[in-house]
Amino acid sequence: MNRLQLIGKLVWPVEVRRERGTGLTIARAMVAVSNDDDVTGIDFIPVTLRDNDALDAAKYLGDGSLIALDGRLHSALVTDRYAQSARRTRRVVSVTVDRVTYLVVRAPRGGDRQ
Repeated sequence: MNRLQLIGKLVWPVEVRRERGTGLTIARAMVAVSNDDDVTGIDFIPVTLRDNDALDAAKYLGDGSLIALDGRLHSALVTDRYAQSARRTRRVVSVTVDRVTYLVVRAPRGGDRQ
């Protein structure tokens, strides 16, 4: 079973784009989640929203909005394209969101971002 639930605040505005091959609407965001075990007390978790959840999040949620997420953990190997001499492969972990609940909404700055 691959399920997780998080409650945290958006670190920056939701970034929306449309995937070239599939045409899916994808939104990426970073969520700050409290962590009692770490020295800093905060974990920064990258999250991915899809379709209507992606559009609604970009329209209604600004940085600092408190949200509850229900989703699954996703990992992938990524090769850095910008390193000229030595390409580096690293593992990237993020949360693919299946359900989002708006707990405290802060409006996005700068108008509508669809």
